[in-house]
Amino acid sequence: MLLLPAFGLLLATSCTLRETRQEGAPSVEPQIKLRGIEQASLGTLDVLNLHTPADVDLPRRNQLIEGYVNKTLPLKMRLKLNAYNPNLEETAITGLDYTVLVDGRELGSGRMPLMLELPRATRCACRLTLR
Repeated sequence: MLLLPAFGLLLATSCTLRETRQEGAPSVEPQIKLRGIEQASLGTLDVLNLHTPADVDLPRRNQLIEGYVNKTLPLKMRLKLNAYNPNLEETAITGLDYTVLVDGRELGSGRMPLMLELPRATRCACRLTLR
């Protein structure tokens, strides 16, 4: 089982938008893509550079497995994202739905409040912390 970077598969499944376009103007949902992971931890264990179970000692490994099975291990990630607004009007993203996968299996999902103003036809880099 890979611990990380398999963690690194974060899927932004959809965005919540504040309506700013003019009546009748075509609108396309902004795109959010993961650029990288700056920090990742499960409980008190930094898992950013862990790639195999051998990278973790046995007591910590057992703690991680127990926390994973019981869904009691807090996940914290700081992500680098790229955002793109393809529209000819400014758009505001007010929320982000996400799913975190480990080895192709869902570890968690949720909705994150977010306030990001995207000028028309613009790309930007941003950071986001998930807890």
